[in-house]
Amino acid sequence: MQALPHETVRRARLRTTVVLIALVQPVLLILFLIASLIWTGGQVLRDQSAPYDQILLFPVVPVPGWLLLVLAGLLAIGSAVYCVGTEMLDARSVVGLLGPVLASCVTALFFFAAQTVEDDPNLLVALIVDVVALIPLAITAIRYVPEYERRRQADTLPEGYV
Repeated sequence: MQALPHETVRRARLRTTVVLIALVQPVLLILFLIASLIWTGGQVLRDQSAPYDQILLFPVVPVPGWLLLVLAGLLAIGSAVYCVGTEMLDARSVVGLLGPVLASCVTALFFFAAQTVEDDPNLLVALIVDVVALIPLAITAIRYVPEYERRRQADTLPEGYV
């Protein structure tokens, strides 16, 4: 990700780090789904029967709740730290962060519903922490996006902004 004209290199790196942390959970979900579809006969939920012959027992790739919780915690901290120093010109970046963070929330919801690791309370906590990571981004977006859009439509943004 390229730094915005007003943004420091440090802040651009923080934004990139938050995006990368947010995308680790969806990557885990994709790996889990591919492994489940190939090796467990298409079984992706604990209480589901396999539609075709299983090679290995479910879950092939058990994603522990503690791992999701650590990633969610890092994401919540990263999104909060990023939002502390935002200004109106960061509105597009904040909106851009919403997608990866929302993908992490959906991933945590799936793992909670699938119960890949039986009776793991960390799956629910990870889901809650992922949702908490959305809150500072949503507040920041609500605060700055309308002003950014008004200035964009009036063509009064500084050069280098769309």
